[in-house]
Amino acid sequence: MTASIDHLVYACTDLGSTCGWIAEATGVTPAPGGRHPGEGTRNALLSLGERTYLELIAPDESQTAVRKPLAFGIDALRAPSLRAWACSPTNIAEAAKTSRRNGHRLGEPVGGRRLTPGGSEITWTLALPEPPAVKPGGFSDCDVAVLPFLIDWGQSPHPATTSPVGLVLDHFVLSGPSPDALRGLLEGIGLEGPWAVEASPAPALRAVIENPKGGQLTLAS
Repeated sequence: MTASIDHLVYACTDLGSTCGWIAEATGVTPAPGGRHPGEGTRNALLSLGERTYLELIAPDESQTAVRKPLAFGIDALRAPSLRAWACSPTNIAEAAKTSRRNGHRLGEPVGGRRLTPGGSEITWTLALPEPPAVKPGGFSDCDVAVLPFLIDWGQSPHPATTSPVGLVLDHFVLSGPSPDALRGLLEGIGLEGPWAVEASPAPALRAVIENPKGGQLTLAS
């Protein structure tokens, strides 16, 4: 079994202004992804490689009857923040089992969906952390999810292939108070790609993205 870095979740309160800042900083403009019905959020997307992308996610004011709090701690944000990430394993059920054995409690895979601006529906399968989160090596619950959720796109086109191109994920750093436990969990599901683990007092994420202007953009929690 192997897994790849599927996408990074960058949460914000104003999707338009965040997209404008990303476009100015990189020269690549995010494309509207669509709405998450019932979740109260909408997103914009950018490809970071062949099977990796960046999701900018924010409240969707057009949705009124939604459950609170919103995902990824959006309600409490003071500034845009890298909040979570997903990996895509070759076998999502087996990867969820392996993660559980290593102390990361994930629920059984369930379906998710998004409505694109054109009205079509994109579907996927997710394995999400079960509450209360049980994290290996003493990780505490935190809005910043250093441990990944799992995703399988099934027959849907992968967003990295339908989003604006030009950016590349150079490296992705996951930090926490128990780096050996975190590294062991990710190695257990066969995670490939430009990732590294560092020690830090609290869980944190940092992504460095190369852009066509020849510079680098750093997104952090």
